[in-house]
Amino acid sequence: SVATDMIRAAIVESNNSNDSRPAPNGMINAELYSGGHVIASYHLPTSGDMKVSKLSLRGSVSRAPSGKVSITIYNTSTGKWDPARLNTSVANPANYVSAARDVRVRAKVNSSDYVTVNMGLTAECARK
Repeated sequence: SVATDMIRAAIVESNNSNDSRPAPNGMINAELYSGGHVIASYHLPTSGDMKVSKLSLRGSVSRAPSGKVSITIYNTSTGKWDPARLNTSVANPANYVSAARDVRVRAKVNSSDYVTVNMGLTAECARK
């Protein structure tokens, strides 16, 4: 496992956001409204001889009716954003880790609601 406090989180893009910032333990916090989104990048502090065997998204969304916030993860193999869910494991985790050992996750508000998103990443790695 990669300790969550070793996974660096950074916000690489946000719009319609009052406050978006990295938080302790590899998490990001974002306050989004009216179609806003935030893209977080999580850097895995592992060497190239390590294979990511498990990725799990964690976090919560508050003040939003069900289905009003979409969570997607960037597939480095296809160049597309794939649907994902918080507090679940990601299938085929190697597809989402870039050559630089980064994983990108996007939260997007699909309504005019104002929401708070708190999200992070956990990972398990094994030698290739």
